Amino acid sequence: MGVQNQPFLAAKQWQAQISYQYADTDDFYVGDQRNDAAGPQGQPPRRRVHLLNLDVAYALSNRISLDLTVPYSSGTGGTVQGDLQFHEYNTSGLGDVSLRGDYLLSDPTKLSRVTGSVGLGVQAPTGSDSVKGEFYSPTGTVVRPIGESLQLGNGGWGILLFARARHRSSAPSSRTDPVTTG
Repeated sequence: MGVQNQPFLAAKQWQAQISYQYADTDDFYVGDQRNDAAGPQGQPPRRRVHLLNLDVAYALSNRISLDLTVPYSSGTGGTVQGDLQFHEYNTSGLGDVSLRGDYLLSDPTKLSRVTGSVGLGVQAPTGSDSVKGEFYSPTGTVVRPIGESLQLGNGGWGILLFARARHRSSAPSSRTDPVTTG
């Protein structure tokens, strides 16, 4: 984290990062116990999700920074339904975008045993929470919302609160070893 091996983002510096996550599961849980047979028609649902996040940070000062996160998700899922056939649905698009501010509690340019930060942010409902798929019905196929795990967003605004802290048992040394020449 940081620019040029700094442990923090220096004033007026930008930083961009792309991260990728992948999940592939066909586990079905009831409470904290895996029970695949309790899934629809005795089969666990199948889900495959790819998540790509673009994070852009800017330091207003050595202690205050802003971070914008823009997620993109692509997923496939499906279940065995009442006709005993596996029905698959797909989704892809922009997720819920967030912007947060971070404040370092101590001056990052000075050595300290205790370091930490607090932050506040907002998450906007930019990702769809109403992606639909085709489902079996005895009277024919019906279109309805797919499961939450594949929806692109959660449909609501969010307030993000966070805190981080670290304590070292001894203060880091500010002296350097003497250079000897021979």
